Amino acid sequence: MTPDDKKGYLVGLIKDSVGEYLSGEKRLGELAADLESLTESLKEVADPQWAEELRTIWGEIEIVNAVNLEAHREQLTSDQDRRVLEAIDELLAHVRIW
Repeated sequence: MTPDDKKGYLVGLIKDSVGEYLSGEKRLGELAADLESLTESLKEVADPQWAEELRTIWGEIEIVNAVNLEAHREQLTSDQDRRVLEAIDELLAHVRIW
């Protein structure tokens, strides 16, 4: 698999994971875990600056997840939900070309 093939594959997995979260098939913690490993893997085959931008976006989602876990909440607040959806929009904008 060429680096571009691997990058396309990983981006596809990111899109799939986001889609599963948005459809309710995945919980926020699962999405955050997926994005952590996928964005880390992208560092090996993608432009380092682009990969780091994706890691920063993942960090926004992970912060919301961590706060929710610390508060022992199952549901996101409306503000948390907004923050996650904004991060997802930004993430999808970054991977749209793939």
